[in-house]
Amino acid sequence: MNIDRQILATLLVLLSMSGCVSDPTFDEYARSMPPVPADDGRIYIYRITTVGDAIRPSVRIDGEPVARAIPNGFFYIDLPAGEYEISAAKNTENILPVRLETGDEKYVRLEVNFSTSSWQFTPMLVSADVANEQMKNTAYTGEKAAETQ
Repeated sequence: MNIDRQILATLLVLLSMSGCVSDPTFDEYARSMPPVPADDGRIYIYRITTVGDAIRPSVRIDGEPVARAIPNGFFYIDLPAGEYEISAAKNTENILPVRLETGDEKYVRLEVNFSTSSWQFTPMLVSADVANEQMKNTAYTGEKAAETQ
């Protein structure tokens, strides 16, 4: 029984380490980030908690998966001006409508909650000031998030 606990503890440590990323932080990546394309706006999506770090839900825009939400990570997507619905996984209860104008930069944080039966990921629109402070130590996970769809 004691060995089983040690194995479980080791697996949990390895899983938590797999959530650690050595990619550039938001502050580092921002220095070389391409500008928003002339006819588009940009939506940043980030997750600042490691709660439920083994669960990496698919982020959806208008029902279509675009990437996975990796703990303590961020990615962005450039889109034409318009109205969009952002959700995580197959969650149809927590949909965030976002209006994007040309040149806009919107910030969406995924809140993680555990209900009685499952994890819930709720997208929240956040101001640029709050998002920049919260994201400064997150890692850019754009390629990783896209690869794990």
